[in-house]
Amino acid sequence: MNASAVAVLALLGIATSAVAQAPPSSAPTAEQDHQQMMDQLGIKTLRPGRVNDVQAPLNAVNYDEAKANPYPVYPDPLTYAHGGKVRTASDWWSKRRPELAEIFEREIYGRIPATAPKVHWEVQTVDHESLGFTPTNEMRLLLPSDTLSALC
Repeated sequence: MNASAVAVLALLGIATSAVAQAPPSSAPTAEQDHQQMMDQLGIKTLRPGRVNDVQAPLNAVNYDEAKANPYPVYPDPLTYAHGGKVRTASDWWSKRRPELAEIFEREIYGRIPATAPKVHWEVQTVDHESLGFTPTNEMRLLLPSDTLSALC
């Protein structure tokens, strides 16, 4: 084999390895992926978090325990929002419990956006095992392709 053939093969090997090491250009950046997810969920802006400065004019972090409320005043579970009292079990289930559930959804848990895609998982296998003397259940879940395509 002559020197020119070796040089051509060496250049071809370098070019092939350079192409193989190049990152895929179709992958979105973290910022693009974040913006795409916000667009899908219909979120316009994120609320600002706490600023780790006690003297900050907005959203300052609180290190003063006197400002904390260790015993918050919770609403009476047997008093309606309008002030009336729950009288029967059916009133509880049909009226007051839904009021409390709505308060928790609005104030504590948060609401799922109406535009959020529906996700359906299928159980593929269930294994009943133990970890030491503690019984455990292991489930392998499968995300069907139709659900996956709806998410993307």
